[in-house]
Amino acid sequence: MFTADARDQTDLQVLTAQVVDIVQDTMQPEQVSLWILDLNPGRQPESRSKKDLQNVV
Repeated sequence: MFTADARDQTDLQVLTAQVVDIVQDTMQPEQVSLWILDLNPGRQPESRSKKDLQNVV
């Protein structure tokens, strides 16, 4: 179940890939965006395409 996995998952890339998979299976979107609160504002933000996220897992 995704909610249990999301609660226990500490690897952001794995969790992001799971979210993308669920959205793709549910809605078949053209694009997926995931906004995450940056707790380290000094770091340069990352941007990833759908193709990049498919290779995360």
